[in-house]
Amino acid sequence: MLVAPLPSLPRPTLPSPSGLLASSAAPRPRRSRSAWRTTLAPPERAQFDALASNLKAARARRRCSQRALATVCGVNASHIAMLERGLENATVLTLLRLAHALRTSPAALLAVRRPRG
Repeated sequence: MLVAPLPSLPRPTLPSPSGLLASSAAPRPRRSRSAWRTTLAPPERAQFDALASNLKAARARRRCSQRALATVCGVNASHIAMLERGLENATVLTLLRLAHALRTSPAALLAVRRPRG
């Protein structure tokens, strides 16, 4: 028994990727990290600065490099550097790992020190 071939159907045409981009709204410009940093409210900025200075001080007390700390915590060394400059946010898990590796508490890393005076 012979089977007749199926009739060929026209293939649907899809818009080209350039056509999709042209029809959509213009892409939003990327904000640099420094622009993001300046948008934080003062209480949040103080928290970022506290974590940055406490992390750097704790790492210096342990005489540990950023790379060694990053290896122990399972994060990238550039992430540690950005945390110490207050440019990135730490997840709870990263904060716990940092505290454990530096033999301190997460609360000590987040403590906001008030100037004496």
